Amino acid sequence: MSRSHTKRILTELSAYNSSPPSPSQTGIVSLAPSPSSILSLSAILQCPSSSPPSLGYLGGRWLLSIALPTNYPIGAPIIRFVTKICHPNVKWETGEICLDVLGEKWTPVLGVVGALESIASLVAGGGDETSPLNVDIAKLRGMGDEVGARALVG
Repeated sequence: MSRSHTKRILTELSAYNSSPPSPSQTGIVSLAPSPSSILSLSAILQCPSSSPPSLGYLGGRWLLSIALPTNYPIGAPIIRFVTKICHPNVKWETGEICLDVLGEKWTPVLGVVGALESIASLVAGGGDETSPLNVDIAKLRGMGDEVGARALVG
């Protein structure tokens, strides 16, 4: 990893720590590097207060792992839910997230904090049933079965 990549990561972490965004608005509770590698981070997200109570995510908190590729910020971070979450755009078994800004629509301007805000927004809004990684909850929501979907969410 080059010095410019390390500097970028440290700058992002410093900016976050000097003026952390409001968890109730952005969903980001904490963001920290791993003691063993600057390329490994962890974050805690909570469901932003803007989420409709009917979705069942309000009050939820989740641990996420963040792996930064050696070409970061050109390459998108690989972010996964460590804490299980039943969501149309999250693969239950692996925590993989289906979100365009973590793939083809990634831009270095977004950064790790922007990516986490996008994930929190995805959770708060209930997700996109048209490109699900969790087909079961996507089908229930697509059929309008909010009771069944809430039962899966918890």
